[in-house]
Amino acid sequence: MGKRPLLVLPVRRPRLQLLLDHRRNQRAASASTPRLVSHEPPPPRRLPPRSQIPPRKLKPHTVNRMSRRDIRKLIAVCIRAWKAQDAYGNNESTLKMSERHPRNIYTNLLMSYIRHYFHIVFSTKYRQPLISQKIEKTVYHLIYSQIMKYQGYVHRINGMPDHIHILASFPPKYPHSEVIKIIKQETSKNIKSLGIIPSWNGWEEGYASFSCSYREVETIKNYIINQKKHHSTIGFADEYKAWLTENGIHDDIPYM
Repeated sequence: MGKRPLLVLPVRRPRLQLLLDHRRNQRAASASTPRLVSHEPPPPRRLPPRSQIPPRKLKPHTVNRMSRRDIRKLIAVCIRAWKAQDAYGNNESTLKMSERHPRNIYTNLLMSYIRHYFHIVFSTKYRQPLISQKIEKTVYHLIYSQIMKYQGYVHRINGMPDHIHILASFPPKYPHSEVIKIIKQETSKNIKSLGIIPSWNGWEEGYASFSCSYREVETIKNYIINQKKHHSTIGFADEYKAWLTENGIHDDIPYM
């Protein structure tokens, strides 16, 4: 028997090599064919009418703009930092922590810290002793609820049958004079509707309100807590006059 002829099978090339060869052939064909260069100007761009153009959406500002005063502060801090550096730029001991990083500088310039304490006093109409010990907690609760409506905080409230002392804080967005006026109006309506004081005529039109510092808060708290003991030796009119004189008001009391 004769020998069988050898079968020569084609070698399968990898897929990546086939792709590379195909791209190489395409480049050679494009290089051999001349490119057609057009010297004609492009067609004019036609814009849609203004009525069909959608409004542009503006991105909201995430950071408030710095005022000129804040910019001057930032420049002054940068000059201090530049003067405080040594030859290697490592002398940061003379700078505050907020002055070492520009982000902290910008944040501290934009933040505001506000805290107001008000000592408020107002009396019943014609200073009638109508607030007895049985109902005084109810009256205080009505005043407290009205102050909380305006995001205020009552640190202490107490009083006598003819007047009330309040130590409270209000946010700056609410003028405290308007808040006090509304508190007196609403509490007067609530007292009438509840009927806890039959002969109730409302509060006096005037009031006294003075701001105080954080250091004086504890002193005023103790003064308000000890109202019963304090008024065993002095009346409301004398106390009120002395309190106004202490705060620099020497005029006559309008409703005394």
